[in-house]
Amino acid sequence: MIDIHCHILHDIDDGPPSLEKAIEMLRAAKSDGIDTIIATPHFNSTTVPVISLRRSELSSHALQCGIKLLTGCEYTLSDFSAELEKSILVLGETSFVLVDLNTCSIPQFMEQLAFKAGLKGLRIILVHPEKLLTAKSLPGMIELHLHGVFFQVNAASINGKSGRFPQIIAKKMIAAGICDYIASDAHNMKNRHFEMKQAKSCVTTLFGNDAAETIFELNPQLLLQNKEPESIAFKRKSLFSSLWA
Repeated sequence: MIDIHCHILHDIDDGPPSLEKAIEMLRAAKSDGIDTIIATPHFNSTTVPVISLRRSELSSHALQCGIKLLTGCEYTLSDFSAELEKSILVLGETSFVLVDLNTCSIPQFMEQLAFKAGLKGLRIILVHPEKLLTAKSLPGMIELHLHGVFFQVNAASINGKSGRFPQIIAKKMIAAGICDYIASDAHNMKNRHFEMKQAKSCVTTLFGNDAAETIFELNPQLLLQNKEPESIAFKRKSLFSSLWA
């Protein structure tokens, strides 16, 4: 599997504090079926200058674990808006960028921001909205999806480790065909680890193998090819039926 959102670079944000802890995370990722990680530290003025250094320090260890290590960044919505006219750190060598809403509602300017990003050749992936938004926001999320904004759900949310309500929203997003990616958002080996294998098993059980393969395998592969994710919206009716039957 490809993990498109992971805080595995050491001594850079709230991820592992040392190289040794980052190596532990690499081994855990490999055991969880992950062969490619896009390291996405939180954006701030001190993060950007050291991302390439931290990657170079970890890359040889990643190769020893059989993991390809790429980089990107996780922006808050306000930081992304402010940095849009400057240089944006994308995922790998693609045009995709991770953005955290960092708010409990969808801002009215979100569609306009997505349009401006598109003019810059960028495509937004909103990260873990299931942890922030309620079911009332589902119509708004569906509308954003129609306007080319993509969504990434956390594996821990699928598995119920982030609480009951994020799990409910995550499943409803899959049922609505607007969950494009599931990633670990892993930070450490204590309380925020990978859980991708368990999440894939859960999605397979609830929604079928095709949906799980699309979200966990195909769409991340398409991302690395700089292609938009394949939608499971064509299965929406059957998915809703299976979820609420």
